[in-house]
Amino acid sequence: MNARGLLALALAATVAPAACARREVTAQHGHNAWTIPGVLRLGEDEEPDNLNLMYSHTAASDTIAGMLYSFILRYDADGNAIPDLATVVPSPLR
Repeated sequence: MNARGLLALALAATVAPAACARREVTAQHGHNAWTIPGVLRLGEDEEPDNLNLMYSHTAASDTIAGMLYSFILRYDADGNAIPDLATVVPSPLR
């Protein structure tokens, strides 16, 4: 097979799967047909082992617990305590 034939075969193998993809858009909402307004879908690389905080041991459980439960304090990206259920963060005793 010559170079032109290999190029055509490679192009066909690249374009064919994209042509088979489902791309429906509903006219009334302007979004994909498989999306549901008000529904959050979370993709994780592992399943949570438990949704009970006392028995969960995986990072996926921690991620989901942070969305399901409120805590007295939370921590920001810099590790500083910020109030969640508390109204203020208490200062350390001196």
